[in-house]
Amino acid sequence: MKLHPIFGLILAIALVIWAILQEMSNPMVFLNLHGIAIVAGGTLCVAIIIFSFKNLANLSRVLFRTIRGDIQKENQQLIQVMAEISEKNHKGEKPQASEKFKKAFFLEAISLLNDETLSLEDLESVLMKRLDVQHELYRKENNSFKLLSKFPPAFGLIGATMGMIALLQGLGGEDSINKLGPAMSVALTATFWGLFLTNFILLPLGENLTHASDLDLRQRRIIMDGVLLIRQKKHPIVVKEFLQSYLAPGERFKEAA
Repeated sequence: MKLHPIFGLILAIALVIWAILQEMSNPMVFLNLHGIAIVAGGTLCVAIIIFSFKNLANLSRVLFRTIRGDIQKENQQLIQVMAEISEKNHKGEKPQASEKFKKAFFLEAISLLNDETLSLEDLESVLMKRLDVQHELYRKENNSFKLLSKFPPAFGLIGATMGMIALLQGLGGEDSINKLGPAMSVALTATFWGLFLTNFILLPLGENLTHASDLDLRQRRIIMDGVLLIRQKKHPIVVKEFLQSYLAPGERFKEAA
């Protein structure tokens, strides 16, 4: 499990809380429920308008994908599994999926490898098509968070505008001058929460998902190239060395060790 996204979010929240406590005489002003409700509720309403309920449910699965196992470490194990399958195939054994690696695309690729009705060209075309379609699906899911990130600042501005209207409505009343400063600060808290939600949560999540999708694409390419090399009955050493080209030099060194 990758803990750095969670750690980064906790650190960001702690930093904001520290800044508020250091600079504000009344930190509780930020707990303005009206501003928070307008920003969070407004963003949720936009999400419901844009996406189907099924897609909204899938967002939780997408979030889980960002903190699951480290794909870079998985790739080292995957290459070793591919080398073992290649070695068995080189000895005349039928390629079988390994218990060490159970990703869905890997299992599909091994199944297609054993389908003798597919030529090498057909096998490559099928794997490439499935790779591209899945990557496009991930790309759309990633963009969901980037799309939503446009709205919280706007709802924050709406909240601030509503607060300013209420403030101006009360001008001229008794002791209105003394209430002016506190009322303006309350009005601006909605803008703060809109900026916070966008820049500390939605945009970082979108960028993190984009990075995770790029790593997933690399892993799928390793699987595809490995299967194609095995179909061509390349020597296991050739298979392993070719697939290790996807790893950084430091990772290849660890794998070789």
